[in-house]
Amino acid sequence: MDPAANSLFLFCGRRRDRIKAILKEPDGFVLIYKRLTAPVFLWLSTAFWYNKGIENVYHCHGRIPVLKRFLDAYGKNMEFCQLQLNYLDWAFRFLQSIPGVTMILSGMSNQEQLEKNLATFSEDRKLNETKMQTILGIADKMLSVGTVPCTACHYCVSHCPMSLDIPHLLSLYNEHAYTGGGFVAPMALSALPPEKQPSACLQCRSCEQVCPQQIKISEVLADFSEKLG
Repeated sequence: MDPAANSLFLFCGRRRDRIKAILKEPDGFVLIYKRLTAPVFLWLSTAFWYNKGIENVYHCHGRIPVLKRFLDAYGKNMEFCQLQLNYLDWAFRFLQSIPGVTMILSGMSNQEQLEKNLATFSEDRKLNETKMQTILGIADKMLSVGTVPCTACHYCVSHCPMSLDIPHLLSLYNEHAYTGGGFVAPMALSALPPEKQPSACLQCRSCEQVCPQQIKISEVLADFSEKLG
């Protein structure tokens, strides 16, 4: 799917009482916003598309620029992509599909997130083989460009003697790797003072001791500094 093509992209929240639509026209994008007073939008489920014979249906979340780059790189693997903000149901379904997984820990910050997770895990609905292979193939491609699996938990920040915003720096590192050395990361880093740059890392590895993803943060920041020159 090409976000710049003549396609209509719909975004619907969990409450389903409002919807945004983005449509590309020759001279720009059109943004349409509608809010219902009653009842709610009927957001078609994965099961609906599966019954129509379309298996490769995915939910994903993220900022528009991130989704655009994702679709540019991997959209050809998807017959239909339903974009729904702040919706991680498909990620949990992926974990449910892995043999031997008996416990899934999900970080929750409020009652609403708890209720959403309870609703998701109220049924055991695994991904089919087509979806599993497609997702694993996409993951392999993303890892092949050198990105790191930072989840921005911020555990590392309190252990950094330089008080570096490590999740932000790793996000820029991934941006730089994902785009093959674009201008976004250098431009964002130019706004930071020298003592907050990747090169300010002392290589003490204190942050790595608390990283749940076991990322070699000091090595990544050193590599980032080298790539930026």
